[in-house]
Amino acid sequence: MTANPHTLSSGLGRTARLIAVLAFVLGCGANSQDDGGDESAPSSRLATAEGALTALPKPGKDVVLGPNDCSIGKPCPSNCSGCGLCRFGQCFCNPGFEGTSCEKPTGCPNACSERGVCLHGQCFCQPGYSGESCEKSAGCPAECSKNGICWHGRCFCNPGFEGESCEKSTACPANCTGNGVCFYGKCFCSPGYEGESCEKTAVCPANCSKNGQCRYGQCFCNPGFEGESCEKPSPCTNDCSGKGVCLYGKCFCVEGRSGDDCSLVVDGDVWQWDTISLSAEVTAIEGQEPGVHAHADGRCLLSGSVTIAGAGATIGVLPEKCRPTGRLVFAASTHGSSVRVDVLPSGELRLDPNSPVTEAPVSLDGILFAVSKGEPLAKVEALGAPLDGTTAIGVAILGDTCALRGTAELISPKEGAVIVLGLLPETCRPPGRLSFAANKSGGTTRVDVLPDGRVYRYGDVGPGWISLDGIAFSRTLIGGLPLSLDGGWTEATDADGTDALEHTRPSYHRNGGLCVLSGLARRGPNAKTSTLTTLPKECRPSRRLVFRDAHSPTTLLAVDAESGVVERVFGDGGEWSSLDGVVFFASE
Repeated sequence: MTANPHTLSSGLGRTARLIAVLAFVLGCGANSQDDGGDESAPSSRLATAEGALTALPKPGKDVVLGPNDCSIGKPCPSNCSGCGLCRFGQCFCNPGFEGTSCEKPTGCPNACSERGVCLHGQCFCQPGYSGESCEKSAGCPAECSKNGICWHGRCFCNPGFEGESCEKSTACPANCTGNGVCFYGKCFCSPGYEGESCEKTAVCPANCSKNGQCRYGQCFCNPGFEGESCEKPSPCTNDCSGKGVCLYGKCFCVEGRSGDDCSLVVDGDVWQWDTISLSAEVTAIEGQEPGVHAHADGRCLLSGSVTIAGAGATIGVLPEKCRPTGRLVFAASTHGSSVRVDVLPSGELRLDPNSPVTEAPVSLDGILFAVSKGEPLAKVEALGAPLDGTTAIGVAILGDTCALRGTAELISPKEGAVIVLGLLPETCRPPGRLSFAANKSGGTTRVDVLPDGRVYRYGDVGPGWISLDGIAFSRTLIGGLPLSLDGGWTEATDADGTDALEHTRPSYHRNGGLCVLSGLARRGPNAKTSTLTTLPKECRPSRRLVFRDAHSPTTLLAVDAESGVVERVFGDGGEWSSLDGVVFFASE
């Protein structure tokens, strides 16, 4: 059939318009739309299409259609593999797919720089990276304020800091309860405290087994003990060479042996007793005649009690072996006070002219000195010149004895201030605090010797001079055998149960025939007697002795020969009594 060209042309124009309408309405799939189409509802689109079909020319009447004139809704290959939109027979692929039927997954640019995950052709970057291919490193805010480490764009704060950029200081719990220092958000507790916020008072393990002092939650063991809780007895050097008994880490040697490990052989008892020739003004107390024990190395220990008729009297003359290189100034004990007694290089034992006349007995017991002047003490504070004829402050180390001696003028002393008189050498430092009574201008004062070697005046002295003559102690004194206290007296402790003032516990030590006592005792609330302790038989004198109590110049201690009782016999020195300076020869 031959078509009318005009009509065909007219019919083709209408057909083209119809195809455009159908493409607009139906597209190439349920979710298709053509370029520039609107999002009209399908029913509206269908109504539009029906109107167009009504106006469509009828085949065989208005126009004759050819075989390729109505290719409407041409399908896409493989329906775009479900990964794209079909439009006019062509696939428009979803992101991440490509190919004529969207059958190929699209790769990501630069494989996401190995810093992310490729999904549907898009890079999902790891923290800290950005960009189309994760090629950019992301920085941290404020460079973590210099208080942390930047890792993958995130701040990891140093201890003690917090916040997105580590800009905040971490607070400590409870502000460390005021018992510590806050540093980097953590409490560093002051000594004696523990816990996360230093809220707990530190305690010592097992109360130091009662063999040490608890300080700041740590045990400081008494000589002879060791371990975290002072639970272990300290071993002795060489097990005392089999010639002694090990006790508290010290060797107590048998007669004829000495030394730290009892390895030294001693030729018997080298102390010798000599009487003192008394002057006419002096009368010896019956049973307490004055005398002196003299050692071959120059140590001399006075003993005995006398009554003196007047001031300035010569008491007597010492044997030649006990005549010092310079004048010595001692404080001798008497009832209620003290008197000054000088020993001259000639051996003369003289009562000071300015000392008050007393009818009470004067005791020479416990005055231990060295004939030689020894070595001067290291100076800590400025001291004035010694008294005429005396030596400067020093110490003589003879055997196991440290003998202090010398005098000095106190330069501008301050009332109540501690004045350090010198520093002992390391070979002459006791491991516990000792207290002694010393002579001074117009009376007596207390002098303490500390484990760190300091020798200092305790209590007010005022202007004038001080003498250390007669202060002596045994280097093996501390760690001696313990003494049991009697009559309500207890070991000196302060309110919280720790050792008071770091003094030693009451003990005794026998070296050859010499007995040396040491330690501080405290009168308990239930004390009913003046008896402090009872000495064992191996440490009792041959006669009654009288000593000054270093904690009270007006209090005297007596040692009974027969019973071994140590008691207060004059004065009331309060709650403290010191055994330091009580030294004598045993009767056995």
